[in-house]
Amino acid sequence: MTEPARRSLLYRCRLLLNVIIFLAGCVLCLISLTLPTRGSGPGAPLEGVAEGILLLSGLGLLLIGGLLLLFRMRPPANELLGDQLTSDHILLVTQHTGVVFPPAAKLVGLCLQDASSLSANVASKFELPDSCRDAFMQNSIFSAGLERSPHYELGSATTWWRRGRLESRIDRVQYLPSGTYVECSVGLEDNCTVVYVSWG
Repeated sequence: MTEPARRSLLYRCRLLLNVIIFLAGCVLCLISLTLPTRGSGPGAPLEGVAEGILLLSGLGLLLIGGLLLLFRMRPPANELLGDQLTSDHILLVTQHTGVVFPPAAKLVGLCLQDASSLSANVASKFELPDSCRDAFMQNSIFSAGLERSPHYELGSATTWWRRGRLESRIDRVQYLPSGTYVECSVGLEDNCTVVYVSWG
């Protein structure tokens, strides 16, 4: 089984488990509320305890299931790494974002929401030699873009996306005439110049 297929299966299983927990909580609450009122015999206190346990268990499962559904993991994104990446991918990033990379730039990873398209919802990470940093900073996004932190974190589901750990970080967001946007962050990661670019 391929890695994307495994992640997709894991996502579906977790989603199904969340739904089952939520529904089990609903069933327990309904059972506890539909039990006949307890009598006054010697077993009456135990009946009350059983009803209370059922109700609390149901409410607990409802709460857990609801929170898990609310904060469920995102559907897995498609990821390209290592030998899967070519200079054509770098050209496509430039074509869609207008961000030009020096020839020495290394594309570390590419994360796509839709495997069939690089036109929307894509995140990428590049490593640059320090000697190329100044030339890279001449890209128009650094003069025309807005100085604000990117908000789109499609790549966060991958092992290589660590934008939050960048030191000496410079962020820019630019809205393109086509109605799309480009987000770019440059900084140091393990003493290496790293660039994160995403668009959608």
